[in-house]
Amino acid sequence: SITIIGQNQRVMGNIISETVSNALIKLHKDNGIKFVLDATVNAINGNEHSDSATKVGSITLADGEQIAADIVILGTGVLPRTKLLGEA
Repeated sequence: SITIIGQNQRVMGNIISETVSNALIKLHKDNGIKFVLDATVNAINGNEHSDSATKVGSITLADGEQIAADIVILGTGVLPRTKLLGEA
């Protein structure tokens, strides 16, 4: 299974419309992808049952929820630094 965790209330909210974002979420949900949006990751936890400390076991969210994980892929994205425009 795949779970997408996002800090915003919708996916790619800074570059696409709400309608397109909702359509993408629906398309992926219809294909079995789970979404946890408006969430913050507090920790990536190791697997207690692994011989290696580098194996992931779960993700802990800011609200305390834990999501089991075998692999974590981080997509950090970018935001424009619009504050610089006011300093010109």
